[in-house]
Amino acid sequence: MYNINIPKGEKNVEQRRRKKRILAIRHGESVWNVLHSKHPSEEERYHSRMWVVDCDITNTGVEQAVLAGKSLASECEISSIQLMIISPLRRALQTASLVLANFPSDASRVLVSKDAAEVMVDPCDIGSSPAKLSNEFSKWDFSELCENWWHGGRTQEETLAQMKNSKGLETNEDARIRIERLKGLLREQEDGNIVIVCHSDTIWWLTRHIYNKGGDEFGLRVENGEIVDITAYIHPELDTST
Repeated sequence: MYNINIPKGEKNVEQRRRKKRILAIRHGESVWNVLHSKHPSEEERYHSRMWVVDCDITNTGVEQAVLAGKSLASECEISSIQLMIISPLRRALQTASLVLANFPSDASRVLVSKDAAEVMVDPCDIGSSPAKLSNEFSKWDFSELCENWWHGGRTQEETLAQMKNSKGLETNEDARIRIERLKGLLREQEDGNIVIVCHSDTIWWLTRHIYNKGGDEFGLRVENGEIVDITAYIHPELDTST
């Protein structure tokens, strides 16, 4: 269990909340997003046309990422980012690179974390090796990633072969444990603007909560390139909405 200490004399929780903001950005539209919109049925989910491993963002995704960066700097009034946590999947890395173009090169500390990756249920959620990522995104450190860092620890080919038979997928319990680690990392950070560039299901799990005695769950669903403030979900003690 993680807790943050509110300094003595700072009784106004709103003051504390303003000192630490956690914003999540979903990656720009990806090649797989376009494919899935054209072939949404479960029967087509693992058809060969959908075998796009660790895919790129589209031209629309680039536009969304650029707009997200500008919005972060202007509408969110952020001049610097204390920490940016990025999923190691290429669509998130490409988005983050475009977002950070709006900030001075020394204004952000970057951490690439496999815990921020998407829940692995589709071919696009299978990642690339650290060596390949380092060649493409040379300014960031991928040394914390093992060779096959994605769920299951198998090669791309082995993971895809299992996926075709609906095996080796990341379960809800697997995802819950991983996202709890990510929440712990977010809670441990000092005051400042923390931005996480990740994925639809990752954001849902980060904001997931039980809202009635029947055990019904709620989590945020966001569009490609959308920015959401998730501070209150990570630090419920700082939620001033009630």
